[in-house]
Amino acid sequence: MKNFSIFPLIACIALLANSSAFAETAVTLKKGDRIVYIGNSLADRMQHDGWLETILQNEFADQELVIRNLGFSGDQVNNRPRNRGFTAAEDFFKHIGTDVIFVYFGYNESFKGEGGVEGFKKDLGAMIDKYRALKPNGESEPRIVLFSPIAHENLKPFNPALSNGKANNTRLALYTKAIADVASAKNTGFVDIFGPSQALYEANKEPLTINGVHLNEEGNRQLAEVMAKGLTGLDLKASPELESLREAVIDKNFHWYNRYRATDGNDIWGGRSTLKFVDDQTNAEVLQHELVMFDAMAANRDKRIHALARGSDFIVDDKNVPKPIPVISNVGGGSKSSNPDKEGSLEYVSGEEGISKIEVADGFEVGLYADETMDPGLVNPVQMQV
Repeated sequence: MKNFSIFPLIACIALLANSSAFAETAVTLKKGDRIVYIGNSLADRMQHDGWLETILQNEFADQELVIRNLGFSGDQVNNRPRNRGFTAAEDFFKHIGTDVIFVYFGYNESFKGEGGVEGFKKDLGAMIDKYRALKPNGESEPRIVLFSPIAHENLKPFNPALSNGKANNTRLALYTKAIADVASAKNTGFVDIFGPSQALYEANKEPLTINGVHLNEEGNRQLAEVMAKGLTGLDLKASPELESLREAVIDKNFHWYNRYRATDGNDIWGGRSTLKFVDDQTNAEVLQHELVMFDAMAANRDKRIHALARGSDFIVDDKNVPKPIPVISNVGGGSKSSNPDKEGSLEYVSGEEGISKIEVADGFEVGLYADETMDPGLVNPVQMQV
C-alpha cells in the first residue's frame, strides 16, 4: 500500500473553495450591454472621476459596454425632486435601451432610522418590480444590482469640528442589511460597499472623503476597485496605466451630463418650453433638438472608449452630429413674446461715444480699456441699461 499525504488534498479543496468564492459575481455582463447608474450623490459624483466605468471597460474590452449615469444628488427610492417636465427615469431607461441597472440608494433614507427600514424595503422592492416589468431594452427584464451605502469616514482626527460618523454608521448598517435582504428576496445582485469602505478608511493615512460622506478622487479610485470585485469576482485595479481611458470616460460623461442635466430645463421641457417666438418656433423645438445632438456626441465618445480599451484609438470629430436648428432673432421679427422696448436698439456706438453719453459722478472718471475697433477678437458687444 502506498503512503500519501492528505495535505495536498486539503490544499486543493481549499483552493477550490477560494476559487468558488472568488468567482461569485453580482452580474454577468454581455456584449453590447447598456448599463445605467441610478441613485444619490454616490452615483452622481462617480461621473467626475469615472473609475468604475474605466475598470469595467478595460476588463471587458470586447464587450463594447455603454454606460450612462442617471445619479442625482438627494435622490431617494420614492422621492426624486425634479423641475417640471424633467424626463422620468423610466423614460430614460427606454431611451437608453437599458439592460443592466446599478442602484445606489439607502444613504438619504437612513436618516429615518430603524423606524424607516421596513418602508424602505417595501419601496425598494416595488421599484425593482416596476423596472423589471418595464423591459426597457424592449425584450427582457433588466439585470439589477443593488449597492449598499458607503460608511461615514471619521475625519475628527483631521478636523475636530467634523463628526466621527458613529451615529450615522449605526443607521447605515441597518440600511445595508435592509438592501441585502431585498436583494435576496428579489434575486438581484448585491454589492456590499459599507464594510469594505470602513476597511479602506482604516487602511489609509489620508482621508478618502471630502467631508466624511462624499468620496474624494482617491476614495473614488479605491472604492471603484471594491465595486468592480463585487460585480465581477475579479481583483481589477484602477492603475495609472488606465489614465487615457479614464480621460475618455470623463469626456463622455461630460457630454452625457449636459444631455441628462441640461442647463435651464425650464426652457427645454418646463413652463417656458412652449413659448412661441418668430414663426411660432418654440424653445422646446430648438432646445430638445440639442439633446439629440448631445446623444450623438456621447455615442461618438463611446466609440473612443471602446477603441482605447482594445489598445487602439478613435478620433472623435462629431461630423455625424445633427446640425442645430436655425433660430430666427426676436429683434424685428414680430415675435408674439417680444416688443420694441424689450428688443432695444441695434445701433451700437463706439467706446469713446459711449463714454460721452455717461453721466459720471464727481470724483470719478471713465476710461476706455478696449472695444471691437481695437481688437477684432473682442466680439458680442452687450447692451447695458441702468
